[in-house]
Amino acid sequence: MSKVIISEEVAGDDGITYLKLADGRGWIFDRVPEGEILCERVSDVDWSPVMEGAANTMKRAQGSESAPIASREVWDEPRLRALCAQHGWEFEWMTEEGERQRRINGRERARKV
Repeated sequence: MSKVIISEEVAGDDGITYLKLADGRGWIFDRVPEGEILCERVSDVDWSPVMEGAANTMKRAQGSESAPIASREVWDEPRLRALCAQHGWEFEWMTEEGERQRRINGRERARKV
């Protein structure tokens, strides 16, 4: 006999109890209209804390809908250098000389095309 965890029960007008599977696969029912019992409760344990935790985990796994917040105070030079090294990027602070050189290099690349 298989055991499943149920997250919700809905009593139907037809005498059938509809059971929502906690793992998200859908719904099952406890009996057929003719009355044959298909499944029975084996525990009266309160699973709501477990289900709440599972729902929170799923929400975190799906990501956040809010916009990320980045504060420039936490992006100091060592952290920026480490990020650049991790991705193979060249680190350079935005200076007037750096910006001038970037524009010169951009013009030279554009001429070659």
